[in-house]
Amino acid sequence: MIRSVVSQIPRISSAAAGTASHGSRAFSVAGNLGSSHQQQQQRPVNRRLEVDFQELSLMLCLQDVTLIDVRQPAELVSQEQIPGSLHIPLGNLREAFQLSSEEWQQKYGVPKPAKHNKAIIFYARGPIASSAAVETAHKLGYTKSRHYYGGWEDYCLKNNLPVTKPRNSDAVETAKTLEDPLQPHYNYHYYNPDLHYL
Repeated sequence: MIRSVVSQIPRISSAAAGTASHGSRAFSVAGNLGSSHQQQQQRPVNRRLEVDFQELSLMLCLQDVTLIDVRQPAELVSQEQIPGSLHIPLGNLREAFQLSSEEWQQKYGVPKPAKHNKAIIFYARGPIASSAAVETAHKLGYTKSRHYYGGWEDYCLKNNLPVTKPRNSDAVETAKTLEDPLQPHYNYHYYNPDLHYL
């Protein structure tokens, strides 16, 4: 008897909440929106394809990572890079990973990572371009590569850094010269030649 009453308590309280006044119902909806935002911030990390800030920080401290920034050159005029990262734009990634070890060393100044190396991490401003980079790398045989889901924005947030550099006129002019003339026709974050066929 006591068990049946105790098992009914959540149902009774939820039914009572449904008959509560309109104002308290709006309050509970607002509370649910806040909790969903917290859940989104605390989403689980898919360790097979992603790293979070803590794991990336540890890898950087141990110097056990090939960190590759896949943002476009025009973005780097107004934004910094994570220290120790290479810059290989997303559109050049396939060509870069097809270089020989000697060509890679000459071009980037670091040894080319092996295909079985699981410490190849891509990042961009957010997760879209870096996840496309992981897909490209996996197709080229770098199946253990992953991406920093939070990207540059998360790195800045966790380190209390500004996302963009202070503006000056020289940086604006340089950005204009680096802009892709086709950029108005596509958004490079969504454009991956391996995924989109014309």
